[in-house]
Amino acid sequence: MGMALGILFIALTPGYPPDMTSYLFGDILTISLTDLFFILVLSVIILLPVLMYYNYLKSYLFDETFLKSLGVNTARIEYILFAIIALSIVVLIKAAGVILVISLLTVPAATVKLYTKNFKIIIIISAILGFLLCVGGIAISYYFNIPSGASIVLLSGLVYGASYIVKR
Repeated sequence: MGMALGILFIALTPGYPPDMTSYLFGDILTISLTDLFFILVLSVIILLPVLMYYNYLKSYLFDETFLKSLGVNTARIEYILFAIIALSIVVLIKAAGVILVISLLTVPAATVKLYTKNFKIIIIISAILGFLLCVGGIAISYYFNIPSGASIVLLSGLVYGASYIVKR
């Protein structure tokens, strides 16, 4: 529904309608210096509540009932989490597109979670793995002249699949 609303609002906006495939698949090669600055500012805005509320977020994600029993307002923690997720999507949408955003939010964390249950390690290694998958996918797209978003998603899937097999 969120994607449909976004497309509806874009269609209703006066002026030349943008290419919808760029919203689905992104175009990392068209990011400007202004876009990079915007991404940097939003990344800091995302990182601050994660650092400030780390223990609450961890408790909420793994045992909301326990957090409620301590008297913590879990609704507030949930809203903070939703805001962090929404801002993450806003940061990535132009460069990556919806499909790649979903992949980058899930695959690195799922891959790392195969090997550890430590939340802090999952966050740190997922960020590093996501970065490496993006760089690797862009390199593959350059050498084989294929779309970068598809390369990143396919590489992510292959890394997850290989990790799953190795872990088994």
